[in-house]
Amino acid sequence: FSHMTHEELVNWILCALLYVHRSGDKLWLKKNLSIFQRCLSSMMNRDHPEPALRNGIMGLDSSRCAGGSEITTYDSLDTSLGQARNNLYLAVKSWACYVGLEALFQKVGRSKAARDCHQQAARACTTLSAALNPQGYIPAVIGEGVDSQIIPAVEGLVFPHLLGLPQALSEDGPYTPLIRALKTHTRTVLQPGACLFPDGGLKLSSSSNNSWLSKIYLCQFVIREVLRLPCASLMTQADRAHVAWLLHPQESYWAWSDQMISGVASGSKYYPRGVTAILWLQESKKNKILITKPPDFPLRSPPGDLT
Repeated sequence: FSHMTHEELVNWILCALLYVHRSGDKLWLKKNLSIFQRCLSSMMNRDHPEPALRNGIMGLDSSRCAGGSEITTYDSLDTSLGQARNNLYLAVKSWACYVGLEALFQKVGRSKAARDCHQQAARACTTLSAALNPQGYIPAVIGEGVDSQIIPAVEGLVFPHLLGLPQALSEDGPYTPLIRALKTHTRTVLQPGACLFPDGGLKLSSSSNNSWLSKIYLCQFVIREVLRLPCASLMTQADRAHVAWLLHPQESYWAWSDQMISGVASGSKYYPRGVTAILWLQESKKNKILITKPPDFPLRSPPGDLT
């Protein structure tokens, strides 16, 4: 048991930013602008209350944890994705918050807040790119000896993309070291023995067999459409594996399931989070992959009490 207060903060910011960007709801923004400002203050204080000691990522756990560690939404995995403090996945999402908030505060004329956001985003960029090790990946938890390799390092990149901030994602933009480091990281981890299962399916963490399809779909979108890495063959094989997971001869009656342990549905059955697959409809035509081979086994009928 724990709390995921930092990720809840981050997720509210990102959802609110996307709502404002997509809806153009100026009245809602005006009513809630002070909340954005308070969220920024909270983000910075969760880095460190002393500005000179900040590095752009979460470094302090909530006092509600009573000496323990905050968790992330990946809490059912191991420490590589379950611990919030200094976590690579959550650090990139935090960077995305600062990037999005900077654009928002600039738009509404809050220059001091915009400068704070830019400084924090730059700090996160420096911290994360410097953590790229000689083996070509950024450890899952920075500076704490958790050496796992994770695919969701790139998940946070989806937000600047959807917020219409392409310069932040450019290799020639203000965050060049971070984007290049994440490209190198992704190429490194998408290898057998690291973040690929034996069947070619994507393994969210090298140190856990627990993978969630909704998160895999999101990362696939980022890898293909945002980072634009050439990986068609790898993704085709991965999608074939993921189809087979869902059409498992014993587990297929669970329809769409999210939590997969070594390719077998184990939790979050009939789960709605698979809606992340809608992102694939936004991909450029060259990135679309079509799986046409039918399964080699009959689908199992649902048990009587589920009809």
